[in-house]
Amino acid sequence: MKYTQLLLFIILLPNLSFGQTKKDTIKNKSLREVKVIQRNNGNEMQQLNPIRTEKITQVELKKNACCNLAESFETNPSVEVSFTNAVTGARQIQMLGLSGIYVQTMTDLLPTVRGLNYASGFSNIPGPFVNSIFINKGPGSVTNGFESMTGQIDIELMKPEKSPRFFINTYVNSRLRTELNTIVSKVITKKWSTSLMAHGSEINNKVDMNKDHYLDRPLYKQAQFVNRWKYTSDQLECMFGVKGLYDDKLGGDTRFDKNLRSSVLQPYYGFNITTKRWEAFTKASHAFNATGSKSLGLQLNYTNHLADGFYGRNLYNGSQQSVFANLIYQTPFGNNNHDLRMGGGLLYDNIKENYMDKLHNQNYVLDRKEPVVGLFGEYTYKGSDKFSGLLGLRGDYNIRLKKFFFIPRVNLKYSLTRDIAIRASAGSGFRTANILSENAQIFASNRTIQFTEALQPEYSWNYGFNISYSFHEKHSSKEGRISLDVFKTDFIQQSVVDFDVSPQTAFIYNLNGKSYAWYLQAELYKEVIRNLDIRLAYKFNDVRVTQHGVLLEKTLNAKHKALFNIAYETRNKHWKFDYTTQWVGRQRLPNYNTNPEGMRLAAYSPNYFKMLCQITYVLRQVDIYTGCENMANYTQKNIIIDGDHPYGNFFDAGNVWGPVLGRMFYAGFRYTLK
Repeated sequence: MKYTQLLLFIILLPNLSFGQTKKDTIKNKSLREVKVIQRNNGNEMQQLNPIRTEKITQVELKKNACCNLAESFETNPSVEVSFTNAVTGARQIQMLGLSGIYVQTMTDLLPTVRGLNYASGFSNIPGPFVNSIFINKGPGSVTNGFESMTGQIDIELMKPEKSPRFFINTYVNSRLRTELNTIVSKVITKKWSTSLMAHGSEINNKVDMNKDHYLDRPLYKQAQFVNRWKYTSDQLECMFGVKGLYDDKLGGDTRFDKNLRSSVLQPYYGFNITTKRWEAFTKASHAFNATGSKSLGLQLNYTNHLADGFYGRNLYNGSQQSVFANLIYQTPFGNNNHDLRMGGGLLYDNIKENYMDKLHNQNYVLDRKEPVVGLFGEYTYKGSDKFSGLLGLRGDYNIRLKKFFFIPRVNLKYSLTRDIAIRASAGSGFRTANILSENAQIFASNRTIQFTEALQPEYSWNYGFNISYSFHEKHSSKEGRISLDVFKTDFIQQSVVDFDVSPQTAFIYNLNGKSYAWYLQAELYKEVIRNLDIRLAYKFNDVRVTQHGVLLEKTLNAKHKALFNIAYETRNKHWKFDYTTQWVGRQRLPNYNTNPEGMRLAAYSPNYFKMLCQITYVLRQVDIYTGCENMANYTQKNIIIDGDHPYGNFFDAGNVWGPVLGRMFYAGFRYTLK
């Protein structure tokens, strides 16, 4: 295959360069000052952290237009993003080979993408609002909660005191999708600062490039804001604020008459979902010593999420009110090489989902009020250059289920040499599944839903191993890094959604047998020549689940994947060039053999390549960028089964294994006033 050669390159990493010297005159004495400048390649491993942690900075985020969080991982191999179906435009992430529902996703260490917000939560965080993203592989720390099963993603927004005074980002693409992002911040006094971030975007142009009479991407309008205030004194630091979101999506058949909505007189398929969401939050920390190593912290967050609409003739509405509270006390002891964290928290969910399947005269009502209270303790050892460790234990009581969960976690790091580090981790986590909102592909089909039993909380163990080698070229500032991750997730309890038994039914039941995911990722980073970085990554995912007594390979999950990225910046830093190729191996498809001829699926999807590039010109405070996504214009063929009969027994748009959108060009600019 003509692109295979791209996967043979050896990869990238940061780089140190020494700027020119300059003279400084002090009391008639001429001194030479040497500036040491470190290039930020946008993706770095936190070497001192016993948890396998990767940091993505704005340098990496700006390699793509990065309109939202779901699109910010295109050049990152650790997190994958895919469409859940062919009509709603909803995207989901994967990490360690498993769905993003098992990743604890936070914004500034407060819960954000969870519950009913999972279906669109990653698309509802504008990329320009993000300062950095921290990706932890493995169960991580117990202080952040119990829902981390395969990892944690913490999205750090632009801080009020460090945000630009004024920032604007505009974007438009060849499908006439337009976006506008603005940030206004003010340092009021030495102690007070504030920022207001606003976002607006819309698509009002119908695009059907494959001529199947279905929109390639739904029409939508979205508006949101984030207002934050921060107070800082010698001992007290506090931040509080509010967020608001309005999102309206309309899609389906290009001939759909929205005036008839979900009426039986409507011959064409359409969907419409309106989401309204707002949050209020506060974080406060009081330091008891000058270094801040002894402190008491409080985190509070309230969320109100409403979603209402229809899929074809079926109606859906959901609501969620959630309260999160977390109290953390931290203190060093001994010779300051030991730290202890302890505290407790509450996570309360009031979730109501109602899905009215008019085609099959069924109504699914899933309501739950679920308070979970817990206590935790965590010990950190950092007294050795070679060894550090993080040991944690939390206990959580689910009041609704009247059940107690112990969550132990351990993260260890040992440095064989200054350049070679080994990490190992193990731990458990649990969560309650939100079956309907987390499986949006069901809505984009005429499947009936059959719950065979009452679902139990999902509970798993995760074990991991990482080795990383950082190398430095002699007589050069160029650096590089090689890393290898091996993780395994074992489910003790899991909510299984089975699409294999019948194309007309989704069977939902508790796991009865084995379910596991083996994950291996090898990465290589290197600066080949000055300002030219390359990155190469390969991933192996072996994910299997027991369905009706048979251990099967999980559907729509590629066992093999690879990524190649090359980035170049001119020496005057005015021009930046970035190119990425992703290779996705074949995926097992659900069993549709009982369908009529022409409405069946092959056993496996083909493998494919996806390419994207961007060119950026930087001039003082302005960035002008243009790029292309899916350069080869490769898309999944016949993506919708029986789309001409949307209210028949065989309609299904939920089997997405490849790109839904064809080649797309975009352009935009950023203006930053610091």
